Amino acid sequence: MQFDSKFNQFLKILVKQKEISGITALDNRSGLSRRMIYYYIEKLNELLLALDSSILEKQARGVLQLSSQQQRKIKEWLKNQKKQDFILTINERRVIVTVLILIENQKWQLNHFQELFLVSRNTILKDIQWVKEHFAVSEIQLKSTKAKGYHIIVDELERRQLIYQQLYLIETGQKEACFDFLLGALGYENLEILKETIIEPIKNLLKRRRDH
Repeated sequence: MQFDSKFNQFLKILVKQKEISGITALDNRSGLSRRMIYYYIEKLNELLLALDSSILEKQARGVLQLSSQQQRKIKEWLKNQKKQDFILTINERRVIVTVLILIENQKWQLNHFQELFLVSRNTILKDIQWVKEHFAVSEIQLKSTKAKGYHIIVDELERRQLIYQQLYLIETGQKEACFDFLLGALGYENLEILKETIIEPIKNLLKRRRDH
């Protein structure tokens, strides 16, 4: 279920304020017409029902108030909408899967990738098969265990070289959306943090290796 950007902004205002004293107050904050606000409230209730939550109801004196559960559901939905704003190609998604497996910032299993990319199980299985074949070219075996999720066993230098190769592909392709998506998956706020913590240390390590 997707709506326009103004509806998303309307939701953000509601979640931030938690309580709106009335339609007039909401009108002033959102810049929307009263007619549009009533329409969005109707759509919000449809969304809440779709998210298995109770609908938004007026309290005493016409106050609109979100429960903690409604807030959480809306925040999760908005977060997923943000992910869907990134239109990744198949190759971009597979490069990101490869990088995440290499970096090992968390345990990555099939369901984690499904939630991250909002795609089907079969789609991720095809991506994993592609990654497996990609690693096999370098005689690296992609493994999967309950304890570690998807992972490879290589020495640290080779791992860093592989990470750098994948990030270089993204950078040279000028794929900003791909970088932004990767930043979100890794929990970094911006590209500079990614460069400082991963890219630059790898480049320095490889340079020292070449100099010796």
